Order: sequence, then C-alpha cells, then structure tokens
Amino acid sequence: MARVTERRGACHYLGESQEVEVQKAERMVREQLTRRGWTEAELKHRTKADRHKARIALRLRQQTTMTMEWISRRLHMGTANTLKNTLRLVESRD
Repeated sequence: MARVTERRGACHYLGESQEVEVQKAERMVREQLTRRGWTEAELKHRTKADRHKARIALRLRQQTTMTMEWISRRLHMGTANTLKNTLRLVESRD
C-alpha cells in the first residue's frame, strides 16, 4: 500500500488543478457581478445573448481553461452553441 501512494504521478493532481481553475473562474464571475452591481438573480434574469454576459464569458475563455459548456451553464447563456454564436457577435462588434 505504501508503494502505491509513493508512485503518484502528475495525472493524480489533475483533479486538484481543475479545482483551482474552477475557483479562479468562480472568483472572476463574482468580481464581474460585483463590478456591474449584479446579483446571481440578475445574471439569471438577463437574456442569454446579453452583451455584458458575453463579455464576462469572453474574459473567462481568455483567462481560464473552463469549457464553453461550463461557461454557458454558469452564466445562464443556454447551450455551448448559443454561447459560441453570441461570442462571435460580440467579437465582431468590438
């Protein structure tokens, strides 16, 4: 048993690094909500294609490793495809 625990490789820490990324992404979402004066309820209330939500999503994509699925669920933006289309629109306008 002792040998098994000693042989932990990099793959055993993937769960921990993923947890750190989720915490980072959650912190970013909270900061953006605070910056805009929004609550979680406001985030849910806004439309899926809201440009402010899209900017938060874009920042998450650029600064974290979170998937489109995770971001779309967290920001209440529908499916990952809806998010992709919304981000294309936002990027083309900027």
